[in-house]
Amino acid sequence: MDVDLRLVRYFLVMAEELHFTAAARRLYVSQPALSNQIRRLEAQLGFPLFDRTSRGVALTAEGAAFVPHAQEALAAIRAGIADAAAAGGRSDLLRIDVLESALATPQAVLTRLRERFPAMRLEVSSRGSAEQDRRLLVS
Repeated sequence: MDVDLRLVRYFLVMAEELHFTAAARRLYVSQPALSNQIRRLEAQLGFPLFDRTSRGVALTAEGAAFVPHAQEALAAIRAGIADAAAAGGRSDLLRIDVLESALATPQAVLTRLRERFPAMRLEVSSRGSAEQDRRLLVS
């Protein structure tokens, strides 16, 4: 069975929050999209992960049993990525270019990137839209 790891990550955040709106906010997705993705994961797994009632959301027994397996899977993937980067002896570079008029690159996003990928070099620059268009055309 192939399970989308993004859905596993969504599940873990939802399991921590036990609130669709709060989890969606943390994941930077809309609440309906998160709800649909959780249903998709439940369909892939063949069992419900959450009890949804008018009073709130709670993990099912199956959902609670799935939490440590989901955490282990994501940790293994992250360790594998870190090992691969270390074995390559390089640090990755992520360039983020924002419009001068939209210099509101969320600091929280940049902080999380630095925490999760300390070997990654992060370059944030800003240019006018005409300069960005030109750079996109030559890339």
